[in-house]
Amino acid sequence: MDVPTESIECEVENMFAQLEGKGTCVLSSNTNTYITVYTYQNESFAEKFSSLETCFGAPKNPTIPKPADLAQTNTIWIELLLNGSDKKGFGKKLFKSMMTKAKSHGYKYVFLYPSASLTNQKVQAVNQDTLVSIYQSYGLKKLNECTFHIAGETFDKNVFDSNAPYHLMFGSIDELTLGDNYSNIPVNYKSKYLKYKAKYLALKKQFQ
Repeated sequence: MDVPTESIECEVENMFAQLEGKGTCVLSSNTNTYITVYTYQNESFAEKFSSLETCFGAPKNPTIPKPADLAQTNTIWIELLLNGSDKKGFGKKLFKSMMTKAKSHGYKYVFLYPSASLTNQKVQAVNQDTLVSIYQSYGLKKLNECTFHIAGETFDKNVFDSNAPYHLMFGSIDELTLGDNYSNIPVNYKSKYLKYKAKYLALKKQFQ
């Protein structure tokens, strides 16, 4: 059996412990592949969530209702910053791992923007439609006719993605269809915070 020479390092323990508003996962190689995950405690999350809310009920989204219990506190945002990896199934493995982790901490929904300019650099002719079809295979839905908010301004096109029409991918974590066909690269969740917490509790117990 081949031993993987790469692993996915995820520093998300502080985020899920509600000590920070975001966490990052990195593929440990020279390809600089990583994503960032945001929760409601991040200062930019409110604007991202506001963008999500504008999508529901839009003329082109009549069959995608807004969940009655949708809230900032049970929703996460995932942002693909750079994918320079040529590892097949890496994205799916990472996405599923993060969804499993989020669900265990009580999160119910996830949303993201499929940017063609921030995708796998080794795949030829990647465009937004290709990414949308990939995320749809994960069980996410495409929301049309959205607006997004940056520093108090509102846009209907993504100025950071060649002015592509703006929309989001949204899904219920319970309803995702990620299956088991993905990369064998292991995922390691950093436990530095948990180790420090254990030492603190042990020390505190000595003085009680």
